[in-house]
Amino acid sequence: MFTHQDTSVWSDMVGIFWAAGLQVVGAWYIATETTSELKKGSYVQGTVILMLRKRAAGENRTFKNRILPLVRKEVAAQIQQMLHLNADVADFMAARPVLVDMVNFIAANSPSAKVQAAAELLSARLRNQRLA
Repeated sequence: MFTHQDTSVWSDMVGIFWAAGLQVVGAWYIATETTSELKKGSYVQGTVILMLRKRAAGENRTFKNRILPLVRKEVAAQIQQMLHLNADVADFMAARPVLVDMVNFIAANSPSAKVQAAAELLSARLRNQRLA
């Protein structure tokens, strides 16, 4: 049994578990004391039960090494998607009704008078464009 109120100590404990080749696979909090006005001060109100498991041989990489490549891959995919948004809208005139709806929504819901005025002007210009 281990008891401590400082969260950094618990963080250190998890680091020690990880360095020992263990990983936390479950945690349960069990209230061991009832709250009462008679009890004052610092006392153990509950116990945390941890279930540890030995990591598989191939899982010795750190959390950062496991998660960072996944984050980088997702960020790169999002950037590529954003870079090609203009290419996805091949025909501006076909997309115009959607743009008008978006601008009207912004004009109707913006708390800023300047944003409302700019959105209304843009909406009017989009509606009045002629087919070339």
